[in-house]
Amino acid sequence: MDYYYENRHHLMDDALPVSIYINKDLDFRAHWHQEFELVYVTSGSMEISINNSRRKLVAGEMSLCPGGQIHYYESQEPNESLLLIFKPEFIGFEPNWPETVRFVSPFVTTREVSRDDLAALYQLLKAILYEKSHKGSHYDLMLRSQLTELCVSLLRLVPKEEGRNPIIDDRNLSLIHQVLDYIDHHYTESLSLKGLAKIFNVDHYNLSKKFNAMTGSGLKVHIHTLRIAKAEQLILSEDITLLEVAMACGFESVRTFNRSFKNIKGYPPSQLRKD
Repeated sequence: MDYYYENRHHLMDDALPVSIYINKDLDFRAHWHQEFELVYVTSGSMEISINNSRRKLVAGEMSLCPGGQIHYYESQEPNESLLLIFKPEFIGFEPNWPETVRFVSPFVTTREVSRDDLAALYQLLKAILYEKSHKGSHYDLMLRSQLTELCVSLLRLVPKEEGRNPIIDDRNLSLIHQVLDYIDHHYTESLSLKGLAKIFNVDHYNLSKKFNAMTGSGLKVHIHTLRIAKAEQLILSEDITLLEVAMACGFESVRTFNRSFKNIKGYPPSQLRKD
């Protein structure tokens, strides 16, 4: 798993910051963004992690992830899910909605909400998917109305407690945000756990522990996975040699690059260029 700040401008424009789509076997590396994200499992099961909480969700259950929180998805068996991402500001809410309360758990199962209520939430999501897909007359107004109804339903049905979204005051989360933002901008350079700990003035052991807990992977794995993701993009989009790709992505040699690529992807980078 690798972690990065995910910029969603390629999915949503400023005028209509709403994205909703169906996924099969969702498997997505650890990431974060400012938008609110909801995943409803419609068939099978999948592992979902939000910050340092992890749960296996089955059909009819869902996860809620306010902006700024680290989350990733793993599919170890066939599944299908509906994923909704939107900016709360689009419907007049604060960016860190819900701003005055927080959900007791990011995972919503039949232990917290009845099957009938979960099914009703799913119907709301399907209505949003239909409206976003078909773009009927004044569909932007309809989406605002539907998203507002969904948010109100979540506040009414999902267990919550008093208190603001902990994202703002969570020092550990803020630290990991900063560290991973630094890595995302300096992945081509020589990076190490001790070096990063020194930069951020923290104990390297504690940094490693917090990093693992929130991202689901070690720092070294994260860096290699990020470099491989960048390398894959270059191979598919640029007419340059594998040596040039390796050097551009922070690898010391083609041999190291080939080995890391195969360990992570399961096949050598040269295979991407086969007809």
